[in-house]
Amino acid sequence: DLILLTSLSRAGLQAPVERAVAAGIPVVTCMATVAGDGPTVDVSRNIPLQGYESAKGLAERLGGKGNVVMLHGIPGVDAAEFWKSGAAAAFAEYPDIKIVAEDYGQWSVSDATDVMRAILAANEQIDGVWVGGLEMGVSVINAFKDAGRAMPKMGGTNPINGFLRLAIENGVDFYAAPFPPGAAKLCVETAFKVLAGESVPRFIEVAD
Repeated sequence: DLILLTSLSRAGLQAPVERAVAAGIPVVTCMATVAGDGPTVDVSRNIPLQGYESAKGLAERLGGKGNVVMLHGIPGVDAAEFWKSGAAAAFAEYPDIKIVAEDYGQWSVSDATDVMRAILAANEQIDGVWVGGLEMGVSVINAFKDAGRAMPKMGGTNPINGFLRLAIENGVDFYAAPFPPGAAKLCVETAFKVLAGESVPRFIEVAD
């Protein structure tokens, strides 16, 4: 009667979603949509804006200057690339911020830890770290602790409990743009409205 999905690729699911909708099956996308006009409703956040806001928040905490590392998710995945483009746009507004290193951590704690260790070894001065997906923020904090380095200011998207706990424990100054925990509930409630035949907007922003 209805498909509720979260997509890792805007392009990859475009055709199947369009076929489903053409067959009369409504599709509600939750936190990550697909390309084209197929989805009935998209419940999400403005993902590039999350990257922009979190990077701008970090830049302001740094006083508009300093050496910054950017850590991204999985290459080619929409959320990772949209967060990256939004963050890059924000940092471009601060000429005294220098991006000293940039890499992908695969949204994996272990992979991101290896990446951060290599970046720390190659850079004597790191003032801030921006993370596109703060599950990897755990890796940043642990890598700095293991290296005996001063904790950087941080910015990023999608903070999770593990990162938040470590950030509090280690006194990390950070700015994060989340997907609110209640977002999944809103996705399901929207799906029920669609099934009931209620009129709903094409896009629903989960952060008011």
